Formats: sequence, C-alpha cells, structure tokens
Amino acid sequence: MVLSNGGIFLVSATSFFLLSCGGGDNSSTPVTPQACSTLDCKTSAYNLLVADIDFSQSDPQATNIQVVAKNNYQDMTHPRVSPDKNWVAYTLYNDTNTNGCAAPDSGYVNTEIRATSLDGSQTKNIIGVTSGELNSNNYWYGNSFEFIYLSGAPGSTKLYRAQTDTAMNVIAGPTEVTTPATIIPFDPQAISNSQLVYGGQYNNSGLVKSIFIQELNPASTPTGLSLGRDSAGTTLYGNDVLENDPKISPSGDYVTFMRRAPNAGITGFGWRIFVVPVASPLTESNISGSLGASLLNNDVLPEWIDNTSLVFSNIDSSVTFNTRTLWTMQRDGSGRKKIILPDGYRYSDVYPFLDATGKQKIIISAEKINGKCVP
Repeated sequence: MVLSNGGIFLVSATSFFLLSCGGGDNSSTPVTPQACSTLDCKTSAYNLLVADIDFSQSDPQATNIQVVAKNNYQDMTHPRVSPDKNWVAYTLYNDTNTNGCAAPDSGYVNTEIRATSLDGSQTKNIIGVTSGELNSNNYWYGNSFEFIYLSGAPGSTKLYRAQTDTAMNVIAGPTEVTTPATIIPFDPQAISNSQLVYGGQYNNSGLVKSIFIQELNPASTPTGLSLGRDSAGTTLYGNDVLENDPKISPSGDYVTFMRRAPNAGITGFGWRIFVVPVASPLTESNISGSLGASLLNNDVLPEWIDNTSLVFSNIDSSVTFNTRTLWTMQRDGSGRKKIILPDGYRYSDVYPFLDATGKQKIIISAEKINGKCVP
C-alpha cells in the first residue's frame, strides 16, 4: 500500500518493526515448515516464498515452501505472478532507514520493479529507478503480459501500463493511464482492459476519499466512474478515514479493500477488510468484524482467491515483535482460518495463484525476525 498525503507517504502497518541488515543475494532454497531453530533466522532478512496450499482444509498448511528471492537489507513487496506462471514481479526498495534497511517505512521514493523466475535462477529489472520518484505497486492483468503500476514524485503520482515479453523485457510502454485530473491515484489493480480499480485522493488535500473503478485505457478523461467511496467512508467515520488496497473479484462483481478510522471516537477502529458490490457501491460489509474496534489488531492487504474467498495478512501489535500472520475467509467474513507457516517470519503481502498444472499456490513476502521466533 502507498498513500500520498501532502507529499508525505503513509505506509501500511506491515512495516512497524525492522531487522538489522547487511548485504543481499538471490537463490532458490527449500524450506521445511519447522520451528525457528531449524531455520536460518539471522541472515536474508527479506524473502519471497512460494508454497503449495489447499485453502479447503480446516487448518490450511503451506507445504513445499521454496525461497524464490532473498535479500539482507532490501524489502520486496507487492509480489505478483506472471500470466505464464514462470515469474514473480515485485517492488524493490532502495532508500535505507536508520537501521540500514530499505523498507516501506523509509518511503517509496527510488523504488523499482523487478522480476525473478519462480525457480530463483534469473532476476530482471522491469522498471528501473527514477531519481526522486517511485515505481511500485505492479499488477499483471489479462494474458498478454501487460501490467499496471504506480509512478511519479510524492504528491503527484500517476498510473502507467506497460507490457513485457516472456523473458521480462519491456516491449510496449510505459504509457500513462488517463485518470481524472482532480485525483491523485494509488494502489492500482486491474483484471482486464475494462476494469481498473485504485484508491484516489482529491487535489492532494486531506486523506483518502474514494476508491474508483474505470476503464484501463479510456478514450477520454473518465467522468462517470462506476464506484466512488466518498459518501461511505467520510460520512460514517470522518475525513481522517483511510481506504486502501482495493481489489476487484475475478468476476468483476465485488471490490474488497482495507479501511482504518483511527480518530473516529468510539466508532474508530484499526485496519479492517470490507467488501462492496460494484453494482451497489454504498452497500458494504465489514468482514473483519470479529476483531472489534482494536487499533492494535489489523487485517490488511486482501487478495481474492476466487469469487467467494479471500487471503490476507493480520498484524497483531499487542504482542512481542509485532506478529504478522496469514489468514483466509469467505467473502462474507465467515470461515476465518489461519494458514500454518514456519515460525521465525513476519508475513505480509500474499498472492494466490494456480500454477501451469492447476495446483493452488501462494507467493509471500516474508521478513525474518533475526533469530527470534514469533510467540
């Protein structure tokens, strides 16, 4: 998630705590779901993991876990698998914070988009660094290796589309996507040329006001956007409400997003996942209702598994080391289940996909806890 607010970037709660870091590398190494003592918890702070998963299990467990990429000081977020299921594209951070790590809490400026083959053997630069700007939040759509991403200086970001070949060489674009002039867009996702969803901030003043759906390449500046969140968020919770990371369901009928209303008095709450029908944008459901109003327990970064179920990350800041775990639930909030994964990591971005044989898998951004296991 990235949000521009008057030139200052607010980042998701997934980056509250950091590791001490040093050099970086890439490799593909099997990891067995065991206790932290059997894992290498002191190096390679940031990892992209791929695993098999059966979401239908009562206690879904990630198996056959492989490290696709690892880096000792640069975080890798927004992992998305290519249409041919051979690559994962992601956002790579370059600006370091006071602990020497390059991660979301040090800002999205000077980020770039890279791709690594799922067997870990190759890494390609797709969209390089533009000094003083960001290149992030990549998302593949369709089957022609086209992707959408966010680019620009803080406070004036825009959406772009580009296309690669099967070897991850850019062969078309980047081309700016036309969005309303009054809106600064962020957190884009597309499922086709006809449906692009993103968060939008009006005129760089205030916080998030809306989530929009439009055509990906409209002939002219869109005016009749089919989904606007102004009335729901602002009316119910005040101008400080945050609404981020919208995702359209595969069928195009629903949008899920995460919302936070930290200063709304007794009605305030931390990050919660909502679902809204595209055809009825003010009819919404808080499907994280089981968390209550706690500001320390947060559901974030939802992704559709299929038209009826979601996978997401939970951040519990009330316990030591700020635990980050992965969960799944149905579109109505029922059937909430924790995904069993190795100890010793904080898990954030997760992306479900079917491999070339139709097997269900997930790609995960995972941060090691530097020798300390999650309680």
